[in-house]
Amino acid sequence: MRRYVAERRPRIRVEAGRGPVEAFISQTHRAGAGAEGDFGDVTVWIGGSRPT
Repeated sequence: MRRYVAERRPRIRVEAGRGPVEAFISQTHRAGAGAEGDFGDVTVWIGGSRPT
């Protein structure tokens, strides 16, 4: 019963007009108009050892 309710509840909300289950907004960007970068530290182990 729990699984059924978990699967059915989002569909009931959509059917009742209370919003979509998921939303996807396509984005388009002009070439060179912007950039995004993520920075952080990472440790890599290959074959049980850390390469230098």
